[in-house]
Amino acid sequence: LTGFDIRITEGASISGRVFVAVPGGTTGLAPTKSMEVTAYRLEGAEWVKFEAASGVASSFTGGRYQVSGLLPGSYRLEFTDFFQ
Repeated sequence: LTGFDIRITEGASISGRVFVAVPGGTTGLAPTKSMEVTAYRLEGAEWVKFEAASGVASSFTGGRYQVSGLLPGSYRLEFTDFFQ
C-alpha cells in the first residue's frame, strides 16, 4: 500500500486493519495472522523510525492495529510479517 501521507496532531494515533490474500489461489482477503506496524516520522527530508510508537495487527483482533503516542508531523507506516 503506497500513496498515503498522513498529517496528525499531538497525542494522536493511527489505526486501521491489515488484510492478506487468501492462500491457495482463491480470491479474497483475510485478516493478517501477525503483522508488526512501525511508524516513520518525516524529519527534514528524511523518514526516521519513531521509536516511541509501534503496533501489532493479528487475526485475534481481526487484523486491527493502532499506533499511539504520535507527535505532530507526517508519518508513513511499515508493515512487517512476523512469519516471513
